[in-house]
Amino acid sequence: MEDAAWASLLLDVVLVLAVLGTAARGWARGILAGGLEMVGAVGGGALGLWGWSRLHSWSGTGRLATGEQSLLLVLVVLVGALLGSVVSGGLSAWLRPRRGAVVRAADRALGACGAAIVTVLVLGVVATAVRPIAPSSWTGVMADAQVVKGVEAVLPPPLRATASQLGRSLKEAVSPRAFSSPSAEPTLPVQDPDPSSTDSPAVQAAASRVIKVISVGCGGEVLGSGWVSANERVVTNAHVVAGGTEYRVQPGGKGRLLKATLVAIDPDVDVAVLYVPGLTGQPLSTTTAVADQSDVVVAGFPGGGAFTLSPGRVSNTTQASGDDIYGTAGTVRQIYTLRTNVEHGDSGGPVLTRDGKVAGTVFARSQWEPQTGYALTITQTAGTVNRGAHQITAVPSGACAMN
Repeated sequence: MEDAAWASLLLDVVLVLAVLGTAARGWARGILAGGLEMVGAVGGGALGLWGWSRLHSWSGTGRLATGEQSLLLVLVVLVGALLGSVVSGGLSAWLRPRRGAVVRAADRALGACGAAIVTVLVLGVVATAVRPIAPSSWTGVMADAQVVKGVEAVLPPPLRATASQLGRSLKEAVSPRAFSSPSAEPTLPVQDPDPSSTDSPAVQAAASRVIKVISVGCGGEVLGSGWVSANERVVTNAHVVAGGTEYRVQPGGKGRLLKATLVAIDPDVDVAVLYVPGLTGQPLSTTTAVADQSDVVVAGFPGGGAFTLSPGRVSNTTQASGDDIYGTAGTVRQIYTLRTNVEHGDSGGPVLTRDGKVAGTVFARSQWEPQTGYALTITQTAGTVNRGAHQITAVPSGACAMN
């Protein structure tokens, strides 16, 4: 048996023991006490998941390797669940009634069943949420583990949707870094963006050619943005489409979804091109004439929601030594540092000048400054964009980003 198969089998055994262990504890505690403890555990674990992306935004976790980040996430969830169960367990001690033998037996049986069910649901949520950011060695083991498949399959749709959303948020939290070292991020004086820049008629006219991108794969859907670069071609980020098995786009974020094919990808630069048969609309014009302190507009679909225009200002143009989409340092890119808001879902969207031309492609945000984002220059992405303009044959999407 290969190492991966042994690892999957070991994972199955550990998960089965976890379910049996909680069932045994549920039998010993009963439905009342055990139920309160499980509610506390679920609440604590959910709080850990919720707090992870916030922790990542202001702590040093962004400097860890993705495998270490995945392990730390699991530990945060487990600690939250443990603390929640301890607190609720103390509460249950005050509420435990005197019971007869028959009632006690029923209470224990219900406690065992309830504990096992809740444990299965918690495991399913954690597995679904962690999968998008887990290292490729982990995802392979998880894919072959029968218990993992089972617990994910029995998740009710609302829980599955919540877990998938958590996974997308976690994936965005560990998206490619413009600078491998946070200390290398420039702190430059720049004026606040001009809010009126979003009212430019040329910027408003570009809306229908800004595209919502949906990549299916890597344990769920990855949402991003893009822009029309040529006839039936959409530019987006490589980390949005990497590892995808199916792609759909929605012009302006409205109307029907169109199927797309990945025809060019550069995981080092973090740019990709999709071929979209039937996509209408004139390509957006591009420009390289962007001076420091220029007003710009970031166009995209933050949170995978409605089309949004966010005012911005160019701080500077620089050669940044950062990570590729798999977290490997050493990639040098020409980028713009922007004062603007960049959120989950904006990745791949265009940076527009006041006259509606594309100056760059959003690909990252600062690990430390909430109002700082980064965009690839037109010069940096030109090779891949031009190559994709003439391709119709699908290319491999590679491994999931940051794995």
